[in-house]
Amino acid sequence: MSSLWVLFGVLWGLVGLLVLVHARRSRRYSRTEGAEGLLIEQRAREQAAEDRVTYHPLAVHDAPISYKDIHNRHRP
Repeated sequence: MSSLWVLFGVLWGLVGLLVLVHARRSRRYSRTEGAEGLLIEQRAREQAAEDRVTYHPLAVHDAPISYKDIHNRHRP
């Protein structure tokens, strides 16, 4: 019976170690680590919101082309 507890202890130790390693690696390779990453995320969020409005079914079907669609296609 004690060998079963040792086995479970070793398994829980391995799980804890894997969680720790994964947390450290995901923190190291995060897109939003600095100010530049935060700006990238902000631009992506703004673009997603704009796309939700532009490509909404009511806006896409039988709608005239707007001035914004013509002049805002290639945002830097």
